[in-house]
Amino acid sequence: MYRLKQVDYDGTSKLSSSVKINFASDYLLEQNYPNPFNPATKIKFSISSASGGGLVTLKIYDILGNEITTLVNEEKEPGKYEIGL
Repeated sequence: MYRLKQVDYDGTSKLSSSVKINFASDYLLEQNYPNPFNPATKIKFSISSASGGGLVTLKIYDILGNEITTLVNEEKEPGKYEIGL
């Protein structure tokens, strides 16, 4: 359960109502090598059979948080995957 605390400029604050967040835990994203990479790398990830698969989105961001590219944005079955750049 999570709550947000809002603090206004005058110092007053209030808490939001509790929110339950479900995080997917049936996947593995491995460390790419080399990191940082230039000009190529491989990114490995896997989806467990317990999750049953689903929508997978894998994006690359620069150090400033700007989205560079979307590598994967599709339904994937459980298994091991490798994306090369």
